[in-house]
Amino acid sequence: MKRIITLSACLFILAGFTSAYFYPIDGYEYSGIKRLKRLELIKSGEIKDSKALPPGAMKSFNDIQLNLAAEKGKSVDAIMVANEGFQEKINALFRNMDSHYSVAVLDVTDPKNLRFAEKNPTAGYQPGSVGKLAVLTGFFTQLAKIYPNSYEDRIALLKSKRVKAGKFGVGDHHTIPVYNMETKKQVKRT
Repeated sequence: MKRIITLSACLFILAGFTSAYFYPIDGYEYSGIKRLKRLELIKSGEIKDSKALPPGAMKSFNDIQLNLAAEKGKSVDAIMVANEGFQEKINALFRNMDSHYSVAVLDVTDPKNLRFAEKNPTAGYQPGSVGKLAVLTGFFTQLAKIYPNSYEDRIALLKSKRVKAGKFGVGDHHTIPVYNMETKKQVKRT
């Protein structure tokens, strides 16, 4: 029971990192993402909001460091080599639990000492985000082919192009925050 509580707590904490509030918010000028402008206005006090911004939001866009930049060009097999001590810790989380659990963890906290562990790596199912990552990989690959010599042109296209979902987006039940720059109001819509 203790392991289930520990695992549940870990998953809850990790889920929190998907929130829009856990990254620097000063990226509006660069990205054109309007909800970042709203958060900047909250930070400056121009807009009042009952939720306090967390410490991570106070960092600058320029503070972001890519921990795996030194690994560029290495194969996935060279990076994802199980670390014995880390593997034992990951295995301990799943002892006496359903054998169908599957996880892969790459700890990039210390770029000079990457740690990898996995459980059930050949399981025949995948989480929903894997498909999203595949689409994003394909999208950014094609974007690089369209503008092979201009990262700025890629960013400009991402900021200006609008595409409607069409029929495949009709059944979506997820909501997204949409900030109106003129009225300074944010709504959530599907």
